[in-house]
Amino acid sequence: MFFRAKKTASVADEAHVAAAFMSVIDRTQATIQFEPDGTIQTANENFLKTLGYSLSEVAGRHHSMFVDRTHAQTEDYRRFWQELASGKSFTDQFPRVRKDGSVIWIQATYAPYLDAEGKVRKVIKIATDITERQRGIEGIAEGLRELSNGDLMHRVPSCNAPDIDALGNAFNAAVDQLSTSISAVKEVSSAVERTADEVGQSSADLSQRTESQAATLEQTAAAIEELTSTVRAAADGAREVEASANDAKSTAENGGKVVGEAIDAMSRIEKSSTKISQIISKRRWTATRFSG
Repeated sequence: MFFRAKKTASVADEAHVAAAFMSVIDRTQATIQFEPDGTIQTANENFLKTLGYSLSEVAGRHHSMFVDRTHAQTEDYRRFWQELASGKSFTDQFPRVRKDGSVIWIQATYAPYLDAEGKVRKVIKIATDITERQRGIEGIAEGLRELSNGDLMHRVPSCNAPDIDALGNAFNAAVDQLSTSISAVKEVSSAVERTADEVGQSSADLSQRTESQAATLEQTAAAIEELTSTVRAAADGAREVEASANDAKSTAENGGKVVGEAIDAMSRIEKSSTKISQIISKRRWTATRFSG
């Protein structure tokens, strides 16, 4: 009798603890119960409020009413319920469709409830709305995609999930810093480009001046060559003049010799004439003397 009372008390305590657990879960989580084939039995207020339905609108209908129509027709979705009915559990993040057509995300566990014989009697889902967190993650993913495309103007919006919002703020700060760094690089690049243009222009000017100087040198060389030809011609003329002068000198020297010889000859003739004149005069005197 004592042991029976103790056992009864123990069972009562376990039931009380189980009820306490279910009360906490019901108060803080969205829960819904299904037949093994996915037909809805009941749902708590949190679930109904999250999806936007009343209990009368969902009871007796299939779980597929919360799923995208295309996905509800897939083999994966049918196998999902087959495996639940066989006793398998699933915990994951799932997109679900609200009554107004909008999509929410839930972190959920689907678990079969087994009777004493191990047979699946129902499937219970316990879920938490993580839509805000998921949107924050999608926002960061979008920011990364825009960044990979070179868009430094895109910023991640704020998120009500503190940890995701911290990631978004870190992303925005990193993009701000990257944008500042790239702006600085662009300024340096522009300065380098301007310097390169100036160097190119200076090179072009130098090349033009070099070409001009080369042309001037060519003209100078031509002038020097022409001057050299003129000097050479003048030298040739000078040599010809020198030769003519030498010829004139020789001729003059020869002429002087002839004149000298002529003078000598004339002197001799003069002497001869004087002698002749003396002889003639002497003969006349003699003739006169003897005739008288």
